[in-house]
Amino acid sequence: MESALAKKRITVRELCLLECVGIPHFQRGLVWSSESTALLLESLYLDTPLGTVILWQPESATSHGIKLPWTQGEPKYFVVDGQQRLRTLRSVLFDDEAPSEAEEPEVGAEGEAAHGEQADGTQRVWCLNL
Repeated sequence: MESALAKKRITVRELCLLECVGIPHFQRGLVWSSESTALLLESLYLDTPLGTVILWQPESATSHGIKLPWTQGEPKYFVVDGQQRLRTLRSVLFDDEAPSEAEEPEVGAEGEAAHGEQADGTQRVWCLNL
């Protein structure tokens, strides 16, 4: 499913099926209410834009964050923006457990020193408009 990122457009389903995503250490916790979830689903139903999801590919994924519950193996990409939308859509479309902050794994301190630059000083970031 990683090849979905090579496309110009990606569907909500393809985004939710990515099995190589995680949450970076600097990402805030989950704060959405059931009303926010309902408004997101209404936007999806009305075919209105759902905003942008930003994915980041650091040089060393294991030192930068935690994997999402459905992620297979170590995460390759981290959700910099759009975590709540992605996790909410995933829970609705695939009948996963609804995300809750209480279920979030502890994040280690090693993420504080993470910088995410490639060997040549560049970083890879994907912006996906939903």
